[in-house]
Formats: sequence, structure tokens, C-alpha cells
Amino acid sequence: MADYEFHRSSPARFHPLTLILLFLGVALSLSANIYQFVRGERTARDLALTQNKLQAQITRLSDATSGAFSVTEKRFVDMKKAEDATSSRLNKALSQSKRSSQVAGRLEDRNQKLERRNRELVAQLTELKQEINAKLQKAEISAQSTNSRLDAASAKLDQLARQTEKNRGELKPTAAAIPPPVPAVPAPRRPIVLSRDVGQPAHFEFDLLKTKVPTRVAGMQVAVRSADPKTNRCTLDLYDGDRIVETVDRTVNQPVQLYLHGSQSPREIVVREIRKDEVLGYISVPKPAGIQTAASAGRKDTPVSGPDPH
Repeated sequence: MADYEFHRSSPARFHPLTLILLFLGVALSLSANIYQFVRGERTARDLALTQNKLQAQITRLSDATSGAFSVTEKRFVDMKKAEDATSSRLNKALSQSKRSSQVAGRLEDRNQKLERRNRELVAQLTELKQEINAKLQKAEISAQSTNSRLDAASAKLDQLARQTEKNRGELKPTAAAIPPPVPAVPAPRRPIVLSRDVGQPAHFEFDLLKTKVPTRVAGMQVAVRSADPKTNRCTLDLYDGDRIVETVDRTVNQPVQLYLHGSQSPREIVVREIRKDEVLGYISVPKPAGIQTAASAGRKDTPVSGPDPH
């Protein structure tokens, strides 16, 4: 009975404490729940904020990466263009270098040809100089020989003149000692025929060297263009005044006839000898008209008055 009472009275005694404890427990549980809720909200807010920040960073990183990729791609394209341009310039430079090498080769060949040509011209000039010197020496020797012949001829003329004067002086006393001639009985006239040599064409000798300057011979001018003793042929330029009227190629003793201006009869040119760069011959000049008439008259046996030689 006592135990029963005790049990019946015990809940009534500890009931407020239990309520308080229960209340405290509920309050603590509620506080814990609120704390957990607040903490969860805060954590969720922080998580959302962190997520937003992370998303913003990801976006910025994506934008930065995209921009960097675009810049990198642009740089790659620019580098590719620069590389293509450099390659093109390099190819062009190589082509120009090849062309320059070819041009240099052609210029070198041209220079070599010009050098060979210059050497040939120098050799030709040297040979021509030697030939001209030889001709000048030969002409000088010929001139000296001519002067010697002229001096000898002049000496002979002087000697003949002195001999003539001497003979004239010796003939004067002889002529004085001769008695006067006895008059002769005139004989009948007889025709006298002129000699055939009267009126023959005159021959003018020439000795000409090979030169472009003509030499005057017998009223005309002659220039020797070539003279070849091996083939025995020569080429002559024949002038009438200051102009060439004919260029002839002849051998020895092959006559050439040339009519000069104002002349009715031709001149005849004959080459007698051909030497190296030298031609010898003569020019035959026709006789004047008066002599020709006299010769014709002589051929007709025209009587001419004169004493009988017999």
C-alpha cells in the first residue's frame, strides 16, 4: 500500500521537473534544429555564393581561354602568312639568284669573247703596223733609189752638157776652115714619106705600191687595191678626176682601155710585172690629132718640098 502510494505520488512530484527537462530538451532540440537550419541556410548561401563565384571564375576563365585561343589562332594565322610571304620571298630570291647567275655567266662569256676579239684586233693592228712599216721602208728605199737614179741622170746630163759645150767649142774653128758650099743644081722634087714611128702613142711607165691614195700618171690617176704575185693578178682603181670610173682585175700583159672625159681616143693600161704589194707597167696615151693627120698625110705620100738628099 505504501509502495502504491509512493508510486502514485511520485509522478505528481516530479512532473514539473520532467516538463522542464522535456521543455529544455525540446528547446535544445529546437535550438539545435534552428542552429542546424541557420547553419544549413548559411552553408547553402555560402555554397551558392561560392558556386556563383566559381561559375563567374569559370566564365571569366572560359572567356579568357576563348580570347587567348582567338589571339593564339590569329597569331598562328599571321605567322602562317608571314611564313608564306617569307617562303615566297625566298623562292623569288632564289629565282633572282639563278637568273643573276645565268646573267653573270652570259656576261662572263661575253667578256671572254670581247677579250678574244680585242686580242685579235691587237694582233691585226700589230700586223698592219708591221706591214705599213715594211711598206714605208720599201717606199723609202724606192724613193732613195729613185733619187739616186735622178742624181745619176742629172750627173749624166751635166756631163753631156759639158761635152756638148766642148764639142761646140771644137766645131767653131772647123766650121771656119770649111770652104763655102758650091751652089747645087736643083733636082726634081720627089715625095718624102714620114717614118712609121711618127705619131705612135706615147708610153708612160709607172711603178705603184698598194695604197688607197691614187697616183697621177699620164693625166689620169691609178690606185692599186691588191697585188698577188702568186696568182699573177692585181686589182686597179682607175680615176677620172677625183672619182673612180672603173675597178678592173687583170693579169700581166692584159690591156685595159679607158675613155677619159673629153677624150675621143682611149688610154691603154698594161701591167708588165706584179710583185708583193707593187705593180709595174705603162699607160699608152694616144697621139694628138695634128700628129695623126701628118702621119696620115705621110701614108698618102703627100709631096713635101725639100732638097734631094742624093
